[in-house]
Amino acid sequence: MPVPHFVKLPAQRAGAVRDDVAETIDVLPTVADVLGVEVPWAIDGRSLLAPGLRRSRQRFVVRGGDDGREEVQIYDPDDELKYRVSEHWLAIFGSGRTNPAGLFRFGAGRALVGRPLADFDVVAGQGWSVAWRAPGRYAAVDPAADPVPVHLVATLEGPPGVLPPRRWAIVVNGVVRAVVPAFRAPDGTFRLDAVVSENALRPGANELAAFFLEGDDGDAPKFHLALPRDSAAAARQIYESLPEMLFTTAAGFDALVPTTGWATTTAGALQLAGEPVAPQLTFTVPGLRGRHRAGLRVDVESPADSRVCVSYQTVEEPRFRWTRRRCEAILAGRREVFLAIEDHDLNGVLRLELGGVPGDYVLRALMVRGAANAVGSGSPGGDHAMGKDDRSLLPLERWQAQLPALAERYRSNRPTPHVHLVDFLDPATARAVAAAFPRPEDTAWIQYQHYNERKLGKTDRDAFPPLIGRLVDELNSAPFVAWLEALTGIRGLIPDPALEGGGMHQSERGGFLNVHADFTMHHHHTDWHRRCNLILYLNEGWQESWGGALELWDAKMQRCEVRVPPLLNHAVIFNTTETSFHGFPEPLRCPPGETRKSLALYYYTRERRPHRARPTDYRARPGDGWKRLPIWLDKKAVALYSAIKRRFGLSDDFASRLLGWLARRRR
Repeated sequence: MPVPHFVKLPAQRAGAVRDDVAETIDVLPTVADVLGVEVPWAIDGRSLLAPGLRRSRQRFVVRGGDDGREEVQIYDPDDELKYRVSEHWLAIFGSGRTNPAGLFRFGAGRALVGRPLADFDVVAGQGWSVAWRAPGRYAAVDPAADPVPVHLVATLEGPPGVLPPRRWAIVVNGVVRAVVPAFRAPDGTFRLDAVVSENALRPGANELAAFFLEGDDGDAPKFHLALPRDSAAAARQIYESLPEMLFTTAAGFDALVPTTGWATTTAGALQLAGEPVAPQLTFTVPGLRGRHRAGLRVDVESPADSRVCVSYQTVEEPRFRWTRRRCEAILAGRREVFLAIEDHDLNGVLRLELGGVPGDYVLRALMVRGAANAVGSGSPGGDHAMGKDDRSLLPLERWQAQLPALAERYRSNRPTPHVHLVDFLDPATARAVAAAFPRPEDTAWIQYQHYNERKLGKTDRDAFPPLIGRLVDELNSAPFVAWLEALTGIRGLIPDPALEGGGMHQSERGGFLNVHADFTMHHHHTDWHRRCNLILYLNEGWQESWGGALELWDAKMQRCEVRVPPLLNHAVIFNTTETSFHGFPEPLRCPPGETRKSLALYYYTRERRPHRARPTDYRARPGDGWKRLPIWLDKKAVALYSAIKRRFGLSDDFASRLLGWLARRRR
């Protein structure tokens, strides 16, 4: 591909630029020309100083393919074979020209690399476990360190005398990063060995998993989980691999019966007092009866270093016996704990014990999943059961049936084509997603803090809570994008896995977003034209008096024509154009501790011809008076930042830290 070639001639005093196309074979004759000597053998190149230097018609082009891979194209009208050879080379070895991850996408399993685990059929593997070499290195990764631990080595253990499966997928933070064979090491053990991209690792704790693959080398094999030889990590992976959500407290804590201490529900959590003994809660999961495997996720605040235990019973045991138990240690503070149960004929009654020491505890969420292959006749049920495979969070069949009427409504709605969907998800799913939404203090947020907006954002999908991450993946999936194309009438829509400017959004009391039209082109894909937005609101119990309604304004910014309150499970989809003005400009009046939460996804089309890149266009409303000037000045500052961001490939992290510092200074 074309690269600059710098030459300094003897006694040269002034520089010059020539745009002639040269090749490496021209270097030797150029040196000989400068020295005034003849090359005593036949050569193909010519001196770069010779007049009338030929111009090659051959060009090397690096271009992103529709599947996310980079294609190295060699274009020469007289030699089509070179293009075919380069395409074959790319398929075998991958590319890293514009995306380092491409270097790791090669071999028979290259189609799987880079895809989220949620794309595949995942089951708990039987008989195989994995031990990662130096697992502590992945508990606190520093991307600036040298070296970054990208070399992953694991030892396999399985049934005696049985060879391990041939193909294995290495999954890092929920994304397939390598497909490798198992091999026998010199010491006789079986191992996995892979090198992944530095981009696969995130700062802090990372999750590693190994799956053996069942099926051919196509793009949809079945993934069998190899359990880690660590109880806490194994319990989490068992929980995440189980397909059916049998119980959740997203709708409330009424099903939990305290057997020691007392409990009261406040602010969406269960407050537990365990004096003089630690609190215990008993509850029944009807869908668990007859199954042989279950996983629990417990979100709890502990007053001291302690433990969380679950006791359970099988069908043949008396109801008063609690001899079967699983425990995990926890540190003081808010923690997420996973517990796994593997036994025969569970009877569905569980007892949760919070802490090995007395004190006050806060239970914020409790979820139970079960294996799909129930031994008995139990099925998901109860007031708190989601009653569906939680890997299929979108009720797409329901919306597909309504598509003709929705599409007509979408295109006729004003001031911009849009649709407001109530009960976008199944109600239990929506409550579970809302319950999983992080609080402002729970994680690192991007600080969107300037004159035209005050909100928090998070775009790193790998750092999302698992349930929200899976929902984002489904909203970016091919079936949903196809449905979105039919709804909007926009063909060739592209989802944005990087969630540039989107992802999780959250605004505290006093937060706002001035009326604006969105940026028109992706900051890091200059040929991606932004075409429509999807916003899903996740605010259970939101009062309309608190404000925060999405406002859609007319193209001339004379009046607000539509208001959509940010209520739980309400979604808005609308076209993004240079005049699709929207926002929630009035500061929120919600009580302290309440926040306006939403999930935002943006969709693009790839443009063959350059399209004008316009940054976010903030506008003043009629009656804003003197505010017009600071709104305009801030818009210009944002435009400058957008240009710098696009030119240098920056993320929002630096600006976030700066704006966060300024916000703290204002306080």
